[in-house]
Amino acid sequence: MQWYLPYDWKYSSKLLHFNNSCFFSGSCFAQNIAARMEADRFSVFSNPYGILYNPISIAESFQFILDIKKYKEEYIFNYQNLYFSQKHHSSTFGNSPKELLQKIDEQNQQAAKALQASSFVFVTLGSAKVFTHKESGNLVANCHKLPSVLFHTNYLSVEEIISAWEPILKQMPEKQFVFSLSPVRYVREGLQQSNYGKAILRIAIETLCTRYSNVEYFPAYELVIDVLREYRFYKEDLVHPNDTAIDYVYGFLSEKILTAEAKVFKKEAQALRRMMEHKVMQENSPEAALFEQKKLQSLQEFEGKWGAANVK
Repeated sequence: MQWYLPYDWKYSSKLLHFNNSCFFSGSCFAQNIAARMEADRFSVFSNPYGILYNPISIAESFQFILDIKKYKEEYIFNYQNLYFSQKHHSSTFGNSPKELLQKIDEQNQQAAKALQASSFVFVTLGSAKVFTHKESGNLVANCHKLPSVLFHTNYLSVEEIISAWEPILKQMPEKQFVFSLSPVRYVREGLQQSNYGKAILRIAIETLCTRYSNVEYFPAYELVIDVLREYRFYKEDLVHPNDTAIDYVYGFLSEKILTAEAKVFKKEAQALRRMMEHKVMQENSPEAALFEQKKLQSLQEFEGKWGAANVK
């Protein structure tokens, strides 16, 4: 008896080799997938502006990375004796505007190098709902827990999303972009509105896929919502996918997008990680010493086969 409808994703672009660098940006789901790739010893750079949800803010982060001069000091504000950026997640802050600007400049320099070196760019869009700061008129990436009365809210149009992303895609035609839709639903605004926002994002991504040969859509949303379906694949809040769901989606992505050699690399990297994480009962025993030698040998063998850059 068949218990669920099979889902087959036809990936038609270039495959990811084990020594290709990857750049991730977007929602917490993007960060989770990036963490799994990094644990498997792929070269990964993730979310230099922190977790971002709406497509305009994510696109702006790319524009700032490509041209730091576009970032303005007017985006910085004081809240509870700390300075934050309207264009960043709350994880980026400083004790003064100067300190924050310096931190942002350093982050952009690192991100620019990583983006230039990356062959694949993974972007996960979370919400089409955006917040605009009333006083400044700036669209913000994060409300930083400020009172809601300080912001206007609205939903982006498909055209606005496309207009924000086309300049970026035109600047980087040599990179493979893989867009996905976060399976995290925004229940605070109601499931109807959440689905409405997801539909806007999905149409925008599909339009970009039809216009640009280096853009693909990865069905993370469909894999969680339509294939896994059950709430046992969610955390206790019944909104965020749990580790089992994320592992499933990562496994599906790996099977479709990795070269045959990269799949072998991933399998051996996972085996090496399990060995490195294994703890012996008696740390000072002869058996423990032998196991440490075995781990060192395995590391050397992995380095000899795959290259020193992949030994972390």
